[in-house]
Amino acid sequence: MATERGIIKIVKEILKCYPQLVESENDLKQNILHVAIKHRQKKIFDHVKRMKIQMTRLVQGIDKNGYTILHHAANIRDDTTKTHPAGPVYQLQEELKWYKCVEKVTRPHYLMLPDSKDNKTCDELFNMKHNKLLNEAQRKVKETSQSCFAVAVLAATVVFTVVYNVPRGSNDNDYPVLLSDNLFQLFELMVIVAFLCSLASVVMFLSVFTSPIGYEEFLHMLPGKLTIGFSLLFISFCTTTIAFAAAFLLTLRFQKPHWTYIFMYTAAFISLSIYALPQVPMYFTFKATVLKFCKWIKKVHRSKWFKKPLATKFQCHKKNDDDRRRLPV
Repeated sequence: MATERGIIKIVKEILKCYPQLVESENDLKQNILHVAIKHRQKKIFDHVKRMKIQMTRLVQGIDKNGYTILHHAANIRDDTTKTHPAGPVYQLQEELKWYKCVEKVTRPHYLMLPDSKDNKTCDELFNMKHNKLLNEAQRKVKETSQSCFAVAVLAATVVFTVVYNVPRGSNDNDYPVLLSDNLFQLFELMVIVAFLCSLASVVMFLSVFTSPIGYEEFLHMLPGKLTIGFSLLFISFCTTTIAFAAAFLLTLRFQKPHWTYIFMYTAAFISLSIYALPQVPMYFTFKATVLKFCKWIKKVHRSKWFKKPLATKFQCHKKNDDDRRRLPV
């Protein structure tokens, strides 16, 4: 029951007092690994995986339905897609990641083992159980990419026209009157950033719309492109709002209408919040990918290859070439 509900503290205390219970089975001959994988309890799965001695025996378990641990990873409950906060695209990505994670600890000869219930291998069972989720994710990707592509093009068009509407006009030499003003420089900088981000989001959503949408693409490529496109579009909205505020302050600087400032800041904050708050579950889903990428960057940076001097690397290559020349033909 603790494994099914994901209560990791109770599982740890039980296994700490009675380690032999890790091999106990329920009425369906399912051990703790089957139950943890079936209910997507990753913390318990990682805890059991660190118990290397028991892990070698647990991965070989087969329940009464002929399901291995990978069959349970390939299976999906019917109510899972209804309660997921990030939508079907990121739900399918999590299912694919979970399947690949369990596949790494599964014995190779179990991959082609059919179950006794549906007579399906692990891959066939995964495709059969996730066809509905795949169709929903494909439809969601098409609709989202089309809508956001139109919004990004509109944002780029609006920002492009703003460049030619300089606050307070130009002088006789066609130079802006407020060229040396800090607010005007902020305005120009925000307009440039907004234009570049909106164009980049257009390219990103166009690549999503024209790319293939199979299972492999939903593992990393499509959710990552969607998140990057949403982020660029959100940055474009933020910088456009800041540019509007700077232009507004430049226009009404000498009049000092205090009520106008309050109304402007409130309207800008509300408009950004309306767009940002619904995207919060998506950013939490993408957080694990970002952290994993940062760890990989640190690992590469700390590797011995980058710590070696450049001369030492060339000496190593030269030494290997000399050794190859000495070898007999």
